[in-house]
Order: sequence, then C-alpha cells, then structure tokens
Amino acid sequence: VRSYVDSYLANADSLKLCFARSAPYLTQMMQMLRRYGVPADMVYLAFAESAFAKDGSGPWQLTKATARQFGLRVNDFLDERRDPILSTRAAAEYLASLHDSAGEDWRLALIGWNGGDLAIDRFWELRGTNFNRFMDLLPDATRSLLGRFMAVAFIAHNSPAYGIGDINYDAPPKYK
Repeated sequence: VRSYVDSYLANADSLKLCFARSAPYLTQMMQMLRRYGVPADMVYLAFAESAFAKDGSGPWQLTKATARQFGLRVNDFLDERRDPILSTRAAAEYLASLHDSAGEDWRLALIGWNGGDLAIDRFWELRGTNFNRFMDLLPDATRSLLGRFMAVAFIAHNSPAYGIGDINYDAPPKYK
C-alpha cells in the first residue's frame, strides 16, 4: 500500500484532479453506499477503478452484465454505468451482495468485486490469516486494485498532510 501512496503522491496533481472531478458527487455516492449497508469509504474503490476519468465504463467500471444485473440500462443509446449516482446504487447493491456471500468479510467482498463471485470461494480459507500473506496470494490485478483503493482512502483521510488540501464532500452537484 505504501508504494501506491508514494505513486499517487508523486502525481499529486492527477490525484487532485480526480478529487475535483468527483467532488460534485461524493456526498451523494457516500450516502448511497451507506443506504445499502456499505461503508462510505468504499467510494474510494471508484477512484482506484477509474480515477473518475471521463472515458471508460463509469466510476465503478462495472461490466455490462453486472450493470444490467443490478438494474442499469446499457445499450447503444444509453450507458447508465457512466452516471455517478445510478452506478453507485448498482455498485452498492453488488458490494452488499458480495459482502453477504463473503461471510461479511469486506476483504473477500473486494476480491469478489475484482475477480467475480467465484473468487470468494477460492480465497475463503484465507480469512483471518496474516494480511500480508493474504495479499501475497492474490492475483496481481486484485492485489493492485486493493493497494490502490487503500492508498486513496489513506490519502483522502490525511489529505491536508499530503498537500492535497481539504476534500470537499459537500460540493453541489453539477448537472448538465
């Protein structure tokens, strides 16, 4: 995680831009997560997934199948994965269901998020083990996502100390 913190801080301007792009939606996204019993800090998973870039499949990078499973419309004319609030509702439902499947273990739920529902079964026996050993056994892509997620959350909670400045969780929404 420390290496991801260092990497983000080496590109602090990019991280500041990421927080600026997300500012109009952060409060609503965190409220939506809490509504589904998901910790508000899971919002930083969207940062790790997409950096709130305008390209791609929205802030949560949901697959088309997962998006549709959780009620989002994805077709040739509309892609609700790109809507920060609608996609957060779908992400919150998905995370809550993964959490339930993972025996209420958020680490395993995040493994399921990255590797699919079946990944929870593959890593079930690692619950409660040493965290570093646990991380070492994960696929590179999953370990990288978890590292980025934890790094962004750590920086966000300590943003003034890292020169990022205060994060505005109460910016008014921008609707176009």
